[in-house]
Amino acid sequence: MVTRDFSGEDVYKVLVNVGGFQHVRTTGDHLILRWDPPEGHENTEIRTVTVPAHDSISIGTLRNIAD
Repeated sequence: MVTRDFSGEDVYKVLVNVGGFQHVRTTGDHLILRWDPPEGHENTEIRTVTVPAHDSISIGTLRNIAD
């Protein structure tokens, strides 16, 4: 069975190590990450994601981060 229990640190590591996001700042218990488009893709928008640094992140929050 696949587990759905991910911590904020787990999500953070995947986004930074695999997704190409960069840590911008930490506000309280939330990590703010930013993704810049590669060169040659100037029309692609910059993406900013907020990841809660909690022990467990709900499925709805994971879906919102993925969108």
